[in-house]
Amino acid sequence: MAGLGPALQRHLLTEQKSTISPHYKLAVKSNKGELILWIDQKSFLIKRAEYSHEFLVPEMTHSPDISDVSLVAEFTDARINEEIGANLFSLEVPKDAKIVRFFVPPPQRLPSDMFGKKPDSFSFRKMDGGRLTQTELTGKIAVLVWFKDYLACEKTLQAVQQVRENLPTAEANTMAVYAVCTEPTQWSDQQIVDIVKRWNVTLTVVRDLDAVGRDLFHFEGVPTLVVLDRVAWCKWWSLAEIPIWRTNCRVSWHRWAKGSRSPNGCSTSSNRTKSNTSGS
Repeated sequence: MAGLGPALQRHLLTEQKSTISPHYKLAVKSNKGELILWIDQKSFLIKRAEYSHEFLVPEMTHSPDISDVSLVAEFTDARINEEIGANLFSLEVPKDAKIVRFFVPPPQRLPSDMFGKKPDSFSFRKMDGGRLTQTELTGKIAVLVWFKDYLACEKTLQAVQQVRENLPTAEANTMAVYAVCTEPTQWSDQQIVDIVKRWNVTLTVVRDLDAVGRDLFHFEGVPTLVVLDRVAWCKWWSLAEIPIWRTNCRVSWHRWAKGSRSPNGCSTSSNRTKSNTSGS
């Protein structure tokens, strides 16, 4: 059972009947999780594999919006020791087909029409009851990370904090990094403080009770990261649910801290978005 890792344990469950033929049901346990195999009693071929939730993406199994997660692979036409025809791996090219050397993805759609623009005046409520205004951010690179009590937000805030901590002190002092909470007024300040404390995040927290992210920056999902330059123009934006952008983020922050006027950057990623590709 290659790929399942060490410490394999196997035990046979009760025999199972299907619409095709009787099957053995074998449970295989490893440090990666449990796998249930349905094995045909006549041919001994695996016809079905049931994966436990440990094999899935952690963000999926722990999401409050997803329940009863499972992964099943059906091998309905599994065969062995049969001759494989040469034409099985051949493809007849249509007359109107275009042969390409590689595929070029289409241009990324901007996450918001505010990208590359200067937003109107805005403010957030501080945890002590005061206001954090846009004017206070002027002159620094402002990094705003919208979040709520959600696993993907936890990972994002931790990644942002790690990038900031790895910057030289002189560069870090040129930046203002805030974790912007979107939880509604029903949530107390203490509840939010307890959340970021549980995540081991020490970033300064403010609250977006006026829906600035939705109404001014025009995005709906979290986590969302927005970077404003020293004159409050939107310079960098990420909607990534998993912080795969950590290296690019570190390089961009280093340049901004040095006063670089490099072109705007944009990074978007979501497992819910699919795009077609074109050939070149």
